[in-house]
Amino acid sequence: MSSTLYVQLNNTELFELIADIINQGIDGYLQAVITERIGNDIYIQDSDSLKCFLRRCEESQKDELRDMASSIMYTLDYEWI
Repeated sequence: MSSTLYVQLNNTELFELIADIINQGIDGYLQAVITERIGNDIYIQDSDSLKCFLRRCEESQKDELRDMASSIMYTLDYEWI
């Protein structure tokens, strides 16, 4: 698996929800999502950032983010534990 995850977004509302998650900075787990943003494209730069990003999506209680996180997990053949 590549260490960089590329997410292309066409949905402005979803992008704003993701921006909120990314802009949290370091959280209670001392983890941050490290990204590069080009337009509405996001590159999550390493596996630790990906794990943090997916956890924050799930914790957000926003259906759109939880659905996206589940789709990413399914695509990468990851399981929630």
